[in-house]
Amino acid sequence: MATIHVRKQEDLINQILPFDDNDNYQKAVRFADDKLKTELIGYIEQINTRNYNMKREKEYKTAVELMDSVKWQGFVKHESIYLNASKIFDSISDYKDAANLSQECKEKAEEARKNVFYLNATNNIRIANNIVEYEYNKKIVALKNAKTELAKIAGWKDADDLLETCNKKIEEINIQIENERIEKEKNEEIARKQKELRAKHNK
Repeated sequence: MATIHVRKQEDLINQILPFDDNDNYQKAVRFADDKLKTELIGYIEQINTRNYNMKREKEYKTAVELMDSVKWQGFVKHESIYLNASKIFDSISDYKDAANLSQECKEKAEEARKNVFYLNATNNIRIANNIVEYEYNKKIVALKNAKTELAKIAGWKDADDLLETCNKKIEEINIQIENERIEKEKNEEIARKQKELRAKHNK
């Protein structure tokens, strides 16, 4: 085993990479008795198992670190981060608690996806509330944008209540627009009649 650079046979298990393609190893296995042959093959199996588990441990840690990284990432990136971590956990699903963590990531990704829609909706509602009273069209646009986002997350948090609130506000604005239109027409009619009266008196 000199060509593999070990002093004792037992040290073969400490090799970084398997050496079953080594000519001397192959000769040793070919001519060894059953006990030695089993030992030599066992070293290769243990090295492969060790390296396989080291690879999976590295992937496991990468996925865990990815999960933790959401703390320092923008809110809208959380979904993709969790989904990427879930994919890694799925690739090592039989290692430690990877299967459970994958499911947790998927659930958190779905929660993050819905939270983005919810945030967009509440931002649009806030915009509508901050628009000056008489800019009705801008208010309606913001409220309709909120409705679009809320419709994507029906049943999530208080999305249904907010959707109902948006509908009521839009209805109130439309009633106000209609009342102002009627009032305007009424005032225009009064002004027209007054103008006609003044014209008669000036004749």
